[in-house]
Amino acid sequence: MKTLFENINQILIEWNPIGVDEAITIDEYCGYVPEILEAVKDEKLLTNRLINILTNKMELDYDPSNELHVKEVQQVCKKIMQSYDKYKKCLLADKTRKITRWRGSANPLFL
Repeated sequence: MKTLFENINQILIEWNPIGVDEAITIDEYCGYVPEILEAVKDEKLLTNRLINILTNKMELDYDPSNELHVKEVQQVCKKIMQSYDKYKKCLLADKTRKITRWRGSANPLFL
C-alpha cells in the first residue's frame, strides 16, 4: 500500500499544473507534499494552501473568478481529502487488528 505522501504526490502528478514532462513529474511535485500534509485535515485550509502553492511557489496564475481554476483546485482538494480519509481508516483498522490480536494472545500479565 502506498503511503499518504505517495498518494498525494500521485494526485499532484496527475494534475500536473505546471505541465512538466511526465518523466520528471514524480520529482517535480514531491517538494510540495509536506506543505499539503500540514493542511490536509481542514478542507478550507487545504484549498488555500493549494492556491498559495500555485501562485507563490509555482508562480502560476489563479483567478478566483475563473470557474475552471476554482473547479480544478476543488477537485484536487477533494482527491487529497479522500486519500487522507482512506489513510485514517486504514490506520484505525490496523490499530483495531493489533488490539484484537493482543487481546487474543496469551498475555502473561493476565494469566
